[in-house]
Amino acid sequence: MNVAIRAGQSETQAIIEIDGEVDMYTFGDLQNIAFAEIDRPRAKILLDFSHVEYLDSSGVGCVIRILQRAKLHNTRIAACGLNGTPLKVLQLSHVLSLLATYETRVAATTLFLAS
Repeated sequence: MNVAIRAGQSETQAIIEIDGEVDMYTFGDLQNIAFAEIDRPRAKILLDFSHVEYLDSSGVGCVIRILQRAKLHNTRIAACGLNGTPLKVLQLSHVLSLLATYETRVAATTLFLAS
């Protein structure tokens, strides 16, 4: 399964909805879209992992590169909807300690994007 990525945004923030698998074949799509949103620039970007079924080490590296690029542009990054294998992989790689996480998109919208 491929990853389908949709970016919705306002002038200062974006929500990137990720659907499918983030692996060595698909991480480039996510990275390109995230970099484009960071370079606009946006103050806040929410990565919605609610429909991500699988994430491997390439996906972890992608998230780390997104965080590094965001730091250069003073963009805040948060993630929501992490569960199952993607959650475990990001926990084991200690990436979760580098970004704000929210259980649901509603919580992220209320607590992260609205602040």
